[in-house]
Amino acid sequence: MTPLGKSRRPLLHNHLRAPVSNTVAYATRTLADGRLLHRWTIHDVPQMFPEPEMPAMETVVQRLLLSTAPDWPALS
Repeated sequence: MTPLGKSRRPLLHNHLRAPVSNTVAYATRTLADGRLLHRWTIHDVPQMFPEPEMPAMETVVQRLLLSTAPDWPALS
């Protein structure tokens, strides 16, 4: 059993792909029980309009990638 406040799967990596300037703010703080609270605030992101023959939307828009895995070998 994991003690209160100790995560078995802490957030190890976060990466903003295809960032749009000044649209994402990140903050973290420690809660009273010792856990970490991560907060991303998004504002004023321009609308994306699809175009003919463009790649899949999820490969070109701003997106946040998170992982609790320490590295690639841990996943494979």
